Amino acid sequence: MFADDIVLIGNDSRELEKSLEILSNASRSIGLGIHPGKTKWMKNNFTRDYCLRMKGSVIEEVPSYVYLNQAITMDNDLTIEIGRRRKAELKSAILQIREKFPGGQIASQVPKERTKVEEEVEQSGKHQNAEDVQDR
Repeated sequence: MFADDIVLIGNDSRELEKSLEILSNASRSIGLGIHPGKTKWMKNNFTRDYCLRMKGSVIEEVPSYVYLNQAITMDNDLTIEIGRRRKAELKSAILQIREKFPGGQIASQVPKERTKVEEEVEQSGKHQNAEDVQDR
């Protein structure tokens, strides 16, 4: 059994560590535990730097975290959330393609388009070969 997506808010490090200790004790009383390696914390720009600890273990500070499937940052930067959603859409599209073309059949059915970079590399190679011939 486990609990997930719990957020504690405090005004300073002592208050946060006390809240974490209370949560840990309450969890332990019902047979649950808090894993220090999976516990993270975040602070705003107005907070002094400090090292948050739980039972002697240092808790990792992070610039963002996911809460209820939403990326959270202190500056409300949506770049992380937009990136997460784009990756999820891409993953969904890839899974749909794999369902329609099992066993890698898509590779033989879709003609490979050459990228601009591939064309430039080929052209530079031809150009280099022509220079080598002229130098001889």
